[in-house]
Amino acid sequence: VGEAVCLPGAVVLTPQGCGADWLAESLASAEGVELTPPQLAPWWASASMRSFVAALSPLSKQIAFADPRQPRLLLQSATLSAHSAGLADDLWSANVSLSDLLPRVQPGLRVVLVVCEPIGRLHRLHNPPAASQRGPRPRAAAAPAPAHGDLNARLARQRSAFDACTRGSPLLICGRHHAEHAAELLDGAYSLWIREFVRALPSSQLRVLRADEAEAAPQRAVLELLAF
Repeated sequence: VGEAVCLPGAVVLTPQGCGADWLAESLASAEGVELTPPQLAPWWASASMRSFVAALSPLSKQIAFADPRQPRLLLQSATLSAHSAGLADDLWSANVSLSDLLPRVQPGLRVVLVVCEPIGRLHRLHNPPAASQRGPRPRAAAAPAPAHGDLNARLARQRSAFDACTRGSPLLICGRHHAEHAAELLDGAYSLWIREFVRALPSSQLRVLRADEAEAAPQRAVLELLAF
């Protein structure tokens, strides 16, 4: 790309519907932490490294010229999915996985994977709060019924198609194949995506955080992640 690039040193990945966007914002409020632009996929899931670098250019220059006596961390928040787990078409067709890429390109990367209760995630996905709010959302006594009457039927069809696939193909292949068309269901199949990071990074650079535990003690969760 022709210039020195500061890649994010830490990435927080959260499935859609988990409602933990507040976590990355809270981490970014700490001294020395800069948050990347929103809606930016991790570099390994971007269309090209050039486009990723272009999106980061202002922040990269800011960090590059910062006082070296004051360490800076570039933090990225993105969606946990088959795509961000390195299972996109371009990497898959090239037979390249995260375990091939990360140790070679960015061996010191730290990744936080946020997960939440799958059924509650689906309810929040189809019944988002009336207005976004900074900080953990209030704990509801019970999840409301889905707004779309055909949600359960749609999920049942997705599950049936996925189960049929797994009877003849490996789980990961089915997960990747169906993720695009059954994202509602498979975005909650955390074990498929987490496994790719477990293979790519040592345990000292990987954290799995439950969103409900972070919401119950937000200050502790933020402090523990900053120490990580």
